[in-house]
Amino acid sequence: MGIIFFLKNKKYELLTIAFISLPVLIYLINPSISSDHPWMLRRFVFVVLPMAILYSVLFLDKFFSRKIFTSIILFLLLVMNLIVFIPYISRADNENLLSETQSLSHNFTNADLVLVDRDASGSGWSMVTGPMSFLYGKQAVYFFNPSDLAKN
Repeated sequence: MGIIFFLKNKKYELLTIAFISLPVLIYLINPSISSDHPWMLRRFVFVVLPMAILYSVLFLDKFFSRKIFTSIILFLLLVMNLIVFIPYISRADNENLLSETQSLSHNFTNADLVLVDRDASGSGWSMVTGPMSFLYGKQAVYFFNPSDLAKN
């Protein structure tokens, strides 16, 4: 509503952030990108949500004559978002995965074909075969259906 309000009132200087972020908003309407897609999540959390908060607060600011009410809302939104965000500041997903992949790759020769189960890393987004192939020179591929091995 805030973006539409500022477009209607031709407040283009307030819409600078929205215009810069416009390519990211395609992720909201593109049907081929699901909400659990990693690129979507990264852009949603760091662009779309802060932009929505900014324009919501600016929109509320235009409708309430008392600035203290808008300041309280902005402060509460910032505090609530910080409470959610602070645990992730120092967190690194799979920080030992590369060293574990390196030690695992020492078990195979360059002539071996390494079949890796899709759940080997514990996450569908953390691929082991990429580093094993490109960094350690092993022939590693994922297989998604273990029952396919019995069909050979």
